[in-house]
Amino acid sequence: MPDRPTSLRAVSALAAGQDGVLTTRQVEEAGVSEALLRTLVRSEVWVPLVRGTYLVEPERTERERRRSWARAGTLLVPGSAVSHHTAAALLGIHGAPRAGVVHVSRAAKALARPQLHPHRATFRPDDVVDLDGLRVTSPGRTLTDLVPQLDRLQAQAVLDSALHTGAVSRAELLRAGEAAQRRAGHPVAAAVWADAAPEPESPLESRVRRRCLDGGVRPVELQRPVVDRWGRTVATADLAFDWRQLSQSLGVPVPLRVDADRPLLGEADGRRFHGEGDSDEDEDVFVWDRRRQNLVQGLGFVVVRFTWADTVSRGAVLAALRAQLGEAVAA
Repeated sequence: MPDRPTSLRAVSALAAGQDGVLTTRQVEEAGVSEALLRTLVRSEVWVPLVRGTYLVEPERTERERRRSWARAGTLLVPGSAVSHHTAAALLGIHGAPRAGVVHVSRAAKALARPQLHPHRATFRPDDVVDLDGLRVTSPGRTLTDLVPQLDRLQAQAVLDSALHTGAVSRAELLRAGEAAQRRAGHPVAAAVWADAAPEPESPLESRVRRRCLDGGVRPVELQRPVVDRWGRTVATADLAFDWRQLSQSLGVPVPLRVDADRPLLGEADGRRFHGEGDSDEDEDVFVWDRRRQNLVQGLGFVVVRFTWADTVSRGAVLAALRAQLGEAVAA
């Protein structure tokens, strides 16, 4: 039986080529005793990942740990590729919910286990890419697999992010949508794919826009620059709405005391960007955002802010726009 230092050196070398991950079988084959394994886990030198795998480099960064989780899935399901939500995260595509589950796909059936969701799938050669030594479904194939499993808000956020990050071109996105539409039970309307835009910079912006579109309100511009009298850009609004179009869409009289040349501006007010007061940087961002709003309003613009909670409620975004129109009319 190998001695303790020898067995640990052997598995450490193996883990180094597997994103710091080992399977229980690999640990046993290297001669690491069950007692030693329990000691390593209890002392948090090794950290359990998906059942049957361990992370032997717990000091890894968050991005590295994301790869470790994905690697654990492919080790447990040989011949598989990282797919669905997990592939999107690795590819830098945002907007999909985090469920704490690793998704992998391969042609042969595999048994599911806690924190691991294997899918059956047949891949074309270009459906899988090598991501620094890790097999991952391509951006287009990832969208085809993932989007049908999402609701409209999540789907819009994922599709917008794929364009914003450059993970896919619009032509590639539309091809992925056509492939998804051919699948039975596809719950996401073709309009969501067609409405994908590269301008939104966060899932919240995409969710706000989707609520607007579903309510018959289409922003006239995304990422609208606001320029002062000296021609300097003092802010960029997430969305801009034409007052008259908004009035017609929502059935509210056109405000008489607003400047039609200055659209109503919408801002997605997410905690991720405005902080929770737990760091100096968060406070700086918070203060700058409020100063920016003061500058924008000083130039004669009206700003309406939306939170994540507004997008959860089916009618809250439209209600906020309607209320802003009502206030302008009454002013």
